[in-house]
Amino acid sequence: MLLDGPINGASFKAYVEQVLAPVIRPGDLVVLDNLSSHKTAMVRKTLEDYGIRTKVPASLQPGSQPD
Repeated sequence: MLLDGPINGASFKAYVEQVLAPVIRPGDLVVLDNLSSHKTAMVRKTLEDYGIRTKVPASLQPGSQPD
């Protein structure tokens, strides 16, 4: 998948549908950073619809203290 421009919620949703969902297996975990396009309601619903589990490491969550 090649994008001409910055990633946004719509382009990340397309990535989930076209690239990630076809290869994800039960039990897999996708680690996301704190990029705003990863947190849109549309993207969260798409991830949920495909049964894709996600995790944002504590060190990347707002308000967390680095170790």
